[in-house]
Parts: sequence; C-alpha cells; structure tokens
Amino acid sequence: YPLRDGEEIVGSVMLLDDISDRVKLEEERIRSERLDLLHRVVGWIAHEVKNPLVSVQTFVELLPERYDDPEFREKFQEVVTREVRRLDDLVEKLVALTEGVSYEFRRGDITPVLEGLVRELRGKTNHSIELSLKQLPPVRHDPAQLSKAFRYILDYVLSEVPPGSPVSVSVSPGEDVVVHISSPFLKLSPEQAVKLFDPFQKGALLDLGLCASRKILEDHGGSISVETRAKKVRFTVKLPKEEGDGETSDIGS
Repeated sequence: YPLRDGEEIVGSVMLLDDISDRVKLEEERIRSERLDLLHRVVGWIAHEVKNPLVSVQTFVELLPERYDDPEFREKFQEVVTREVRRLDDLVEKLVALTEGVSYEFRRGDITPVLEGLVRELRGKTNHSIELSLKQLPPVRHDPAQLSKAFRYILDYVLSEVPPGSPVSVSVSPGEDVVVHISSPFLKLSPEQAVKLFDPFQKGALLDLGLCASRKILEDHGGSISVETRAKKVRFTVKLPKEEGDGETSDIGS
C-alpha cells in the first residue's frame, strides 16, 4: 500500500502473511485422501482376487486324491474355468482404466454391438432383458471395447436387482446416439449416483466396471450419466454420431 503525504507518495507498506501452515495442512489432506483411495482400491482388488484364488486352490489341493473321480474332474474344470475368467475380467477392467487400451475404430451403427451383448446375457441370466431399437446413424466406435462398456453397465444393473427382474435397454437418435439402461427395481440414492463413476471420492461405491465403462465411453467421445428422478434409476450413454453418408442400422430387437 502506498504511503502518501498529500499527493506525494513517500513510502509503501507491504503486508506478509505466512501461509506455510495452511499449505502443510492442504498437503496432509491430499496425502490422506490418496492413502484412503489406495487402501480402498487395494482392498477391493485383494477381495476380488482372493475369492477366485481360494476356489482354485481348494480344487487343486483335492486334485491328487480325487483325480480318478470323473464328477470331480468335471467340476474342477467348471470351477477353474469360471474363476480364471473372473480374474481375466478384473484385469481387463484395470487395463481399461489406464492409457494402455488399444482401439480399432470403425464407422458404423452400434446395433450389432447391443444385439450381440443382450443375446449373450439372455443366455447367462434369468433376468428379462428387453431391447428396443430404432434406426440409428453411424457412430465411430470400436465394437469390442464398446461392447465391454455396455457389459460393465449391465453387469452392475443385473447384480443390483432381484433375480428375474426386468431390465430395459433402449436407443434413440438425435444430436447424439443415446442408449438408456434401466430397471424399475434398481435402487440408488442421489448421493450414491453422484459418486458412482468416481472412485476418488470418499464414500464412493467402488465399482471398477462402471469406472472402466466411463473411461471407454469418454475415449469414444461419449459420456455416461445416471438419473434418479421420480424413484426411477436410469443410466444414459451418449455417443456422437458421425456426419456424412453411411449406412444406418436395421430396426430389430
């Protein structure tokens, strides 16, 4: 601040504020949050890895004494194959959250992606999955990776609703290609919805599948959100359509 004697500046005053304590507190807060995230992620991964490993270990230990039992060998193959696939799925989700994913983009409609995924899930679950399609413009996408993104969303929904519950997948064209995924039996509070795709927030429901889905969709130039209005939970995926001439999808279900 200038010191004046009438109109003449005769000096100045400088005020200094020591903020080192505040900086230290902020650094400690950030460090604490990072450690909390690390503990939650490591704990979640350890839990997800340990469960299939326990199953595999149990059958491997019994293998020498029960190898001659054909029923045991059949069960061994079934369990080990299933648990190895679970581990592989976990690794895929972790890879999708990194920059190491390799995309093979093509221009086309996403109807085959949705149809193939729903057909596969219908054969693996007792839920009623309804698919409602409309004519869609082409989208720049990697079919395999986009299928994973939708699978992770549907896996979450199917795991959170009672057996036999209906699940709806519908699409609509517009400025973007929009895909809605919902179930009347899916329960999620607005507070949980805000944190659903962000594992860095304290108190978030850590689901690497949803986090990986968001990463894949963002890499496609798209987005994902969840609405909890009027006691209805609905996931909305938006993908930018490709301008210009190109084939559109056939209407089907």
